[in-house]
Amino acid sequence: MRFPDFFCRLHATTKCDTLGQTCILLGIALIEGFSLLSVKVLAIAVFLFISSPTAAQSLSKAAYWSGIRPENLGETDEYADTLEEKR
Repeated sequence: MRFPDFFCRLHATTKCDTLGQTCILLGIALIEGFSLLSVKVLAIAVFLFISSPTAAQSLSKAAYWSGIRPENLGETDEYADTLEEKR
């Protein structure tokens, strides 16, 4: 299955990436038990859980500002006014 545009593909990969890595790291922390390693792994999981969606948001905003539009935008475009102000 191929998603129709950049934004759908980015959303799908970010969701799989974030949740997959977080679940794997939480599993490692549970298997390890309470130790320094599990604390480090949980810190990495929190960092990935915050930074991956933030990076995807930055990528999607940069793509939108460079002229890439979603396929099914509909009638309203909330960012159209801010895009015209930037130009």
